[in-house]
Amino acid sequence: MSKPSSKFHQIFSRFSRSKPKSTLSESTAESSSGYDAKYGLQVLADQPSEQIDGVDIVAVHGLNGHYIKTWSAESSDSDQHYNWLQSALPQTFPTARIMSFGYDSAVFTRSVADIGDFADQLLHELKIRRSNLRDKNRPVLFLCHSLGGIIFKKALIRAHERDHYKELLSHVRGVAFFGTPHQGSSAADWAVHLFNVLKAAFFNLNINTAPLKDLKNQSERLFQISLSFVDRCNDLKIVSFYETQLSQAEVMCLQELYPCNYEALKNANEERAPGTCEWLLQHAQYQRWKDEENSSLLWVSANAGCGKSTLARFIIDHLEATRHREGPLETICYFFFKEGTSDRDIATIALRAILHQIFLQNKVLMDHILDARNSKGSSILTEFNTLTRVFEKAVSDPRYP
Repeated sequence: MSKPSSKFHQIFSRFSRSKPKSTLSESTAESSSGYDAKYGLQVLADQPSEQIDGVDIVAVHGLNGHYIKTWSAESSDSDQHYNWLQSALPQTFPTARIMSFGYDSAVFTRSVADIGDFADQLLHELKIRRSNLRDKNRPVLFLCHSLGGIIFKKALIRAHERDHYKELLSHVRGVAFFGTPHQGSSAADWAVHLFNVLKAAFFNLNINTAPLKDLKNQSERLFQISLSFVDRCNDLKIVSFYETQLSQAEVMCLQELYPCNYEALKNANEERAPGTCEWLLQHAQYQRWKDEENSSLLWVSANAGCGKSTLARFIIDHLEATRHREGPLETICYFFFKEGTSDRDIATIALRAILHQIFLQNKVLMDHILDARNSKGSSILTEFNTLTRVFEKAVSDPRYP
């Protein structure tokens, strides 16, 4: 992206300093507040059509959310609410028209709408808002919380499938996901069971479980949406925010997964002599491998005792030292096999070490190992096939760098 890109990052940095709410739903207590429950695309900060460098920012709330309250926090020194969209963004992005999309995301409702219906409504209303010739040329950025991220993904897929959204689609530049459960949430599983019991007990109770069913852990619909989205998001700038504090279950799972001191195995190899090994960084094959966006293999071979392990240690240390400075953040994993190792389960140990490093660097992916552990217990630590499936799911997850 051009000029809006740097401002987009400033917006994200402001949001990231605030503690996110639940990835599944908003507080039901807040839902009963004095806010007006408007649906549709609401303009919170307008700009004239002739505004130079204008941009549209669209916020989409989550399950049981609200177009204003989701983006608000109570002021510490008064009873007033501080709304990020109305107060913070106009200062950072003075040329932006800021809009918030409201939809009937309540669970206790007569509505039977689902993710597809909400996505269609979002596209339809945004197209109407951008009907002016000058408005049509504005870049569009999305801020999505929880279920709102899934709705955005579905809307992008629908826009690719329908010609009358082609012009709108060409101006969508990026999206920020705030706690979006791309793979579903186990909390939704329990909620669906609970609401089914309530519906059976109270015949007149109006409950819309359609969004909850779509948010169930490992939901087939979520999988299809994510699969289609991956093929259609190459031109977007995507940033995701999640809570980084580990739960007790996640901490325990990481401790169990840790198979051996793999760091010590790496550092047991001799350090390079000054001036050596650096030739590899300039080698054409290494540079092609380093810059390759698709999966590729760098094979380094030599006779025994020529320093392959020392070279491998150097590459790992170099990548770890520079990954925060060179391009997008990468996940770096390693495991050193030692000649003469008698452990029959060395392949399983190596895979556990790789998974341990993946989840340490990408904690949001831990739902994959937790699902396996919840269904099989600690026996998965010795099951190579189960660990392989966990690995495949983790590295194919859209949230994986």
